Amino acid sequence: MIVGEMDNEEMILVNAFAVVLTEIIDELDISQAELARRTGIPSPHLTEMKKGRRACSAETSLRLAAYFGTSEAYWLRLYVDYEIRKAKIELSGKLPSARDRVEEVG
Repeated sequence: MIVGEMDNEEMILVNAFAVVLTEIIDELDISQAELARRTGIPSPHLTEMKKGRRACSAETSLRLAAYFGTSEAYWLRLYVDYEIRKAKIELSGKLPSARDRVEEVG
């Protein structure tokens, strides 16, 4: 679950990229240092990603996909989905709607 509704206005935001990365590392019982060595992703970057403090780049997504056998875009999609949901919450009520545009034209 990336975002769960508590009611119509209040949302909980979870970084699925960070959660899945942490869970898969734990499940495979691989050390972070070993994952860093095998993927070429610096260990401090992995730490920051697991804590939700560092973005997933296209390069990181490719490296994780190659190691874990997922699609190349899997990791990036998890992260981008989180970022979009976060932006939607932050911009709630501040974005124009298609209806606003139609009313301006009409």
